Amino acid sequence: MFTSRLFPLCLLVTALNAAPATTPAPELTPPPPASPASARPPPAIEPAKVGPELNLRTLGAIGDGQPHPVSEWIAAKKYKNLRDLQRDYPFVTSLEWSTDETAFQRALLDLPADGGTIRIPPGRYVATAYGWRIDRDHVRLLGAGARDTMLSTGPKLEEGLVLAPYRHGGWRQGIDQEYPFAPDSGAASSPRLRLREPARVADFHAGELIFIRNGACRFDQDYGEFNEVAGTTPEGDLLLEHPLARDYTLASLNWANETAEPLTLPKPGKSVTIRVRTGEGFFELPKSGAITVGEALLEIVRRDGDKVTLRNPLLRPANGAAGATPAISPPSEPPQPTPATALGFNPPARTILPASTKIGKSRSVIKLTRTTRDFRAQGLRVFGRRKALNLSNSYQSSFADCDFVRRPDAAVQGGLTLDGDGGRFAEFRNCSLRGTLPCGMQFARSFGDISFTDCMFIATNVVFSEFCFSATLQDSRLQVPSALGSAIIVGRSCGDLRITDNQIVVTGGTLTIFDAPTDIRSQKLDAPGRLVIHDNRIVAPGKPRVFFLHADRPADISGNTLNHKPVDPPGANATTP
Repeated sequence: MFTSRLFPLCLLVTALNAAPATTPAPELTPPPPASPASARPPPAIEPAKVGPELNLRTLGAIGDGQPHPVSEWIAAKKYKNLRDLQRDYPFVTSLEWSTDETAFQRALLDLPADGGTIRIPPGRYVATAYGWRIDRDHVRLLGAGARDTMLSTGPKLEEGLVLAPYRHGGWRQGIDQEYPFAPDSGAASSPRLRLREPARVADFHAGELIFIRNGACRFDQDYGEFNEVAGTTPEGDLLLEHPLARDYTLASLNWANETAEPLTLPKPGKSVTIRVRTGEGFFELPKSGAITVGEALLEIVRRDGDKVTLRNPLLRPANGAAGATPAISPPSEPPQPTPATALGFNPPARTILPASTKIGKSRSVIKLTRTTRDFRAQGLRVFGRRKALNLSNSYQSSFADCDFVRRPDAAVQGGLTLDGDGGRFAEFRNCSLRGTLPCGMQFARSFGDISFTDCMFIATNVVFSEFCFSATLQDSRLQVPSALGSAIIVGRSCGDLRITDNQIVVTGGTLTIFDAPTDIRSQKLDAPGRLVIHDNRIVAPGKPRVFFLHADRPADISGNTLNHKPVDPPGANATTP
């Protein structure tokens, strides 16, 4: 995880509202502790067009700021014991659950599959055992405003609002569940992806979420993107709801090692042991899991130093025959010709892969089964001890007029204000992210299509790292303590980043303003796409390093000022690693 390298611990310095060093400059006026990010009316998020609106109070929530346990219901003789209570609330696992979070989970379960709205009246609601976890699709949370509707947590919970199971939760990974795609398929902007085995498109249906992986940094941070199946073709194509954001052909595999000797592919179901490279630039293979070796997708059986035993999988039949017809035809791309012979899951047995064949984390299509999609929130304040908002593994989330506050206690180590560890489509309008102690945030692991508009960041920074793509930060205000080291990280592994018309105030000393090198260091390919840095107004003491970029990366930089004076693009005031 990126933060373990950049922010091993959130620095325990004096609270923002108490230390003179972190008093904002006059140009930036942060909101008072109980106000939303901006005084302007927030953009409206439409309520659910389909499905009911449920009121949290009518479902039993109290919202008086006290951690009322469900044991109070037993004391009031509403239920005899936990088992009796579970007849109405089967998800409650202990009497430590609060009535507020019990009502919240009840509301989530009561909404139909196509979704609806949970209205949360004014009050401070407390979760004590399970937390404010969504873990389902098509949910709208509608508060009365960040001043009035607050979600907080007790001492046993570290995170505030959590959209989905973390990172790979619900990903169908493993050699028998992944779908390799053709070596020349996956070009940037293509609206389709061709599987190596055409019959396996029958396993997919329109509307399913998938992750398209093309290797990783080392064998850890995934390189790829979340996408949605729009349909299939008899030729073995997955038609995609969104054209591919980057190049995922085999030639662009983010590889991590190489074979040190030729590899002869065994028969399906059989194994082979080979040596792999060691030393600078070559990374240790995992002890298990699926990896790509050249065109082959193989399973690690065991690893001992530079020796690894790999199995060629013996696969189950496809779920029916190929030939599902898409509801729509992909635009702007001619049909791909049907190959005379299917490629097969892997190249034929006895195919020899030469020494120095590239090895990477599996290059495949992965089905996603617990990724929360279509989530919206408006008019809430959320408190978290270690993380205020965790939207990892989410797809299509939107936040307006929300205030996310990280407020750790002495027992908390590490953490983030916001954690977006993999996902796609996250929009923030008129929101604030802040901490009582300085701590970073991140979007990482190929999270794509992120936007912040008219937002406020206090005692935190903005971090796009680990293969993020298509991110925008505009018309926002940042107050960044120097202890964080960087104000805005525009990682060199990330592409298509736009940082425009923001106000950046540095407090307590000097730091780097726009930072590209502070990112994963072992990836083999930097992401394409321009970096745009326009019309940002910086107020900072001393002589901060404004641009810490790479000379070989396309950048469009203009109109930025430092302490009311123009600051030039990379040159005399920039460092090129």
